[in-house]
Amino acid sequence: MRQIIKIKYPFVTVSKAIAGFFILLILLSFTPTKPALKGRVRSLIRSDYQILWDSIIHVKLSNKEITEYDKSGNETMYKRYYTSNVWQDSIVSEYNSVGLLIGEKHYNSFRDSFFLAHNITYRYDDMRRKIELKDSAMPPNKSFKTVYKYGADSKPTETQIYNADGTLRNIDPYKRDSVYTKYDARNHVIEKGNLFPEGYKHIFRYDTLGYLIEYETYNPDGRLEKKHVIGLDKNRNGFDTTYTDKGVTDISITKYTYDKIGNWTIDSTFVNDTLTYIRTQQIEYY
Repeated sequence: MRQIIKIKYPFVTVSKAIAGFFILLILLSFTPTKPALKGRVRSLIRSDYQILWDSIIHVKLSNKEITEYDKSGNETMYKRYYTSNVWQDSIVSEYNSVGLLIGEKHYNSFRDSFFLAHNITYRYDDMRRKIELKDSAMPPNKSFKTVYKYGADSKPTETQIYNADGTLRNIDPYKRDSVYTKYDARNHVIEKGNLFPEGYKHIFRYDTLGYLIEYETYNPDGRLEKKHVIGLDKNRNGFDTTYTDKGVTDISITKYTYDKIGNWTIDSTFVNDTLTYIRTQQIEYY
């Protein structure tokens, strides 16, 4: 039997200032977390609301995303909407019998029309390593193919990119990839950054259960810029304390409402005691 959890948006009032809102959005955009969904999820509708203030309080939808999953938990469809609730783009994914992603179709909108922007296929070797990405992009002359090479130790060594006509565009040694990601033994992201050119570096730490509890941001010169200590309190509310060389600069508290399965359905974030951000999740289960 399918179970549908419906969300009702609560009326809220705040006093002032949403300066921390944009900082929070930046942090959410790159912060890796342990998958939070429990149970056999069929679909997820996530809505983000921006809190605006004037003579009265305004609650504005800033983003809406719809994701569908198969019975194995693989993401099969993703849609994103404009703030006006108009479809912006979507991704339809295909997996093989062992759960490897083998295809993606990316649809975009332009002037009230929709078109297939990217038709991506993936190939793997017998060790399940990705060896080829082929993108049949629109227009066709923008299509390309990427070939991945590995060493005897199975570590990536080289990436070859080919144009639509089959000519070699460039060869990138792996050590010069512009962005890199490191993982621990439990497949958690522990470091992200740039090697070429050298840029910001982010370090992530987890507790024994695999939940993110701390992350640090370093400048290109290696100086610590910010440190965030995050977690859940005894009431299952989230907290995020920001430290810089000037000490504590922001204290963020996130209050959650949960469904019977244990997934959150509403989260309200306060930065320095001011409500700045609200997200809702509408979850449909198998």
